[in-house]
Amino acid sequence: LGTALGLAPLQEPSVLSAVKDLLDTCARRATGLEGLLVLARGLSSLRGEAAVLDAVIDRALMEAAHRVVSCLSLRQLQLGAPALGEVWNRPGVDGELLSVSLREALAASLDAGFDVGVAATFAGVVEALAAQRLPGDPTEGYVACLFAARMASLLSSAGLVEVDRVEAEVLPRLPRTEAWVEASATIQRDIDRQTRALRRAPSPTGGQPTAGQRWSRRRDSGRL
Repeated sequence: LGTALGLAPLQEPSVLSAVKDLLDTCARRATGLEGLLVLARGLSSLRGEAAVLDAVIDRALMEAAHRVVSCLSLRQLQLGAPALGEVWNRPGVDGELLSVSLREALAASLDAGFDVGVAATFAGVVEALAAQRLPGDPTEGYVACLFAARMASLLSSAGLVEVDRVEAEVLPRLPRTEAWVEASATIQRDIDRQTRALRRAPSPTGGQPTAGQRWSRRRDSGRL
């Protein structure tokens, strides 16, 4: 295909239009991160065959990347982080635009149904993405602040078991970058605040501590 495009009379509007349609069709067929990576590799091999084609190739790739990345689930992002890292560093990929798509996917996962399990999965995703060292890390700043805010809401009504799960399953997985260190500190303060509130709360058993409260006190006193 590259050789054929190099020989094609791309200065002819009808020929260039046909090539655009062909590339757009290929881009629309890309599904999932693996499909996107295959497309990115194929289109990258065509770059430089004809100068007029580079802009067409880049547009087709970025349209496919936005469509695929913005709709990814947390599980798909976690498993596909290496593929996303390779796509991100391909020639012609606009990292700033792809950052927007990735932030859309991450923000959508923090909407309805957010619980400790989702929080732990989310932490695993940002951990996997951080390992790819994406230029201008898109999980920094806004995403870290949004996650901390959702965690604050979750912890405000959490019980001791949930609080302990957050401390054991979520915090250790968050990246150690500046934005995430700050978010982790905020979440830890919310954990401490909720733990104190739960310990002060009246027992629903007529003054006797609940099993969870007794377990927490034994843990804190070193008897566990």
